[in-house]
Amino acid sequence: MVVFASRTWRNLTAKVVGVKSIPFDPLEKQRAAVLEHAVKAEALYKQLVRLSNLTDEIRSAQLEITRQSREVIAPPAKDEEASTLCSTADSGAGYAQAICLFADQLSRCEQSLQALRPQLQAAVGEAQKLVQRNADLQQKLKDRDRAYADLDHYNHKIEDLKADASKRSKKDVKGEERLARNVAKHRMAEVRFIQLDERVRVEMSQLLEGTEADFAKILSQYSRYLGVSAFAGMQGITTFTEQVPSMVRQQVERDEDPFPFHNQNSGLSSCQRLYMWVVGPLESLVWAYYTPIVRRPSHCAVSRSPSVLWAGGGGSVTESSLITRLAGCCCPSECSPLYVWEGISSADGFCLKFYC
Repeated sequence: MVVFASRTWRNLTAKVVGVKSIPFDPLEKQRAAVLEHAVKAEALYKQLVRLSNLTDEIRSAQLEITRQSREVIAPPAKDEEASTLCSTADSGAGYAQAICLFADQLSRCEQSLQALRPQLQAAVGEAQKLVQRNADLQQKLKDRDRAYADLDHYNHKIEDLKADASKRSKKDVKGEERLARNVAKHRMAEVRFIQLDERVRVEMSQLLEGTEADFAKILSQYSRYLGVSAFAGMQGITTFTEQVPSMVRQQVERDEDPFPFHNQNSGLSSCQRLYMWVVGPLESLVWAYYTPIVRRPSHCAVSRSPSVLWAGGGGSVTESSLITRLAGCCCPSECSPLYVWEGISSADGFCLKFYC
């Protein structure tokens, strides 16, 4: 009597040992290509998930930096006060203004990241669908292998039952019934295998032929995320690269230089500094009644100390004409800043005398 393993035993063995692949499978090359496709899809999905997690970490860090920056201006219990200070601080509070501007812009960046998260999640979702398609197809390939194993089992069983019946001299009713049952099971196994084989072939073909399209759809979602993210980031470029550093630098210069006005104009000539320091502020008062006549009377001599500037009577003096006059009676370049000045009025005009 021929003895065969039951279906339950075969299924248990398949779970422990695994389902054997079909020997000389005509789909062997396609199966290898599907495995490679699955590896690439899984790798892309993992990187997008990692990027999503990193984006969440960056957002969390920016929230914390924003909070800490504002706590420099006001204690945690006075957040409203800090916000008010940021909006009302005068221009002289350079460091505080820089911190407020930085914190406000960083807060806007954090809000942009939060708004962009659904777009990134769309790319993650597309990649996850592709990974699931591969997983489903791999499961169907295993079902196909199992169906082939069942079909092969009944092929051998029918052959053995027929061989056993041919050896009997008498008609065996039970043997014939058993053979008939296994023939029916063989037919069912064959139908199941054919159905799975056809389904797997179609899905494998669709997956492999649509590789570029599937990956392009994922990358298009990610590309849209990058584009919107880059546009949002541009809104803070000027603030982060120019405004905040400039505010801090200017305040540092004010802190380090006790004579900031002199330092800002250190590149000017002595005559130009004379105009900016002394003559300029007094121009409307001293020169309001005199015309811009560039002439000097004989008693106004240009010497090392004092130096003299002359103007005739009536009218006003422009900056360019004044500098022209100064260029004609300028102190030597090594002169120190002006200390004493005096105006001498005469019948011929007005003489401004200054000492270097």
